[in-house]
Amino acid sequence: MRFDYNKLLVETFLDNFTRTYKTFCEDNGILCRYQAYGTPFLMGMLDGYMIPDIPESNNWIYSAEMKDSTWQWSQSHGYMTWNLYASAGAHLSGKKITSCETMTNVRGVFKTTLEDIKQHDDMNFITGINHSVLHGYNYSPKDAPFPGWIRYGSYFSEQNTWWKHLSSWVDYNARLSYVFQNSQADKSIAILGPTSDLWGDKGLKRGPFHTEPEYLYRMWEPISQLGYSCDYINQNVLANAKVKDGVLIYGDMNFKLLVLANLESVDIKLAKTLKDFVASGGKVVVIDGLPDKSLGYGDYQANDAVISRIMTDIQSNYTSSIISVNSPNSIEKLFSWTEEVLKKS
Repeated sequence: MRFDYNKLLVETFLDNFTRTYKTFCEDNGILCRYQAYGTPFLMGMLDGYMIPDIPESNNWIYSAEMKDSTWQWSQSHGYMTWNLYASAGAHLSGKKITSCETMTNVRGVFKTTLEDIKQHDDMNFITGINHSVLHGYNYSPKDAPFPGWIRYGSYFSEQNTWWKHLSSWVDYNARLSYVFQNSQADKSIAILGPTSDLWGDKGLKRGPFHTEPEYLYRMWEPISQLGYSCDYINQNVLANAKVKDGVLIYGDMNFKLLVLANLESVDIKLAKTLKDFVASGGKVVVIDGLPDKSLGYGDYQANDAVISRIMTDIQSNYTSSIISVNSPNSIEKLFSWTEEVLKKS
């Protein structure tokens, strides 16, 4: 189904809530902190994260067991994806702080160790978080039955057996947070997924956004392991980016490689930016083919023809700039697949 989420929904939602909230904060002389992943599920998440003074994500402990040799997280829940979009929103809009409601927990509350907390904390840093807002210190009245009041937070309490060691982790977190808040992010890769196509086919559902295509929001892991780093962008960012000497420029960010992941429909302005990018020498990894449709139903036949002409031009005249690949066969093969793609590009 054709769906132009930018015009139909996102701007209305942002104007009616997010920008209004930001204006309220400015009028009252306070900073605006905002979590943009909520209901309606993920509507314009990156656009929403580019508005506040402090974009904020939320990470969860034990949404998947953490005792295996490899890191596991619940992709259908998507909290690592929220981290990536929150940090991308900060990078693209020039914000120095990306915060996170950290160590949220509804399972295994009393078995959480400082090792678990540090492991989750490190993954927050890797995904771009640089300010932890702990969730949370537990107050419980004496007459509350065992185990007392505790909900949606880890057991940060002077009654916890590791409380006397907590300051070691806090100092570690503070040092890294200071360094990252005072550093400029350097992301060489921008990834654009098929959000518009998914919303048109399946509506504003959290699960499909996080998991279709399955590899999309796990690509950052092998990219990081291979010594690179990436930001997830949306169609608005690409359409409004500047192009110079094979580099996509948006705000302070400079991307040397663009990944188009299973896109079927794009905005005409985006298609023109894409052509300018490859014409200037920019490299594009195209997964499962270039898009061939425009967004929305308005004049769609004429707009489809424009998209088709631009994509045919790109494919015919800028072959050295296009690296065409098929989707990875499985998540188990994602690392070797990503390694091969980066060698080609």
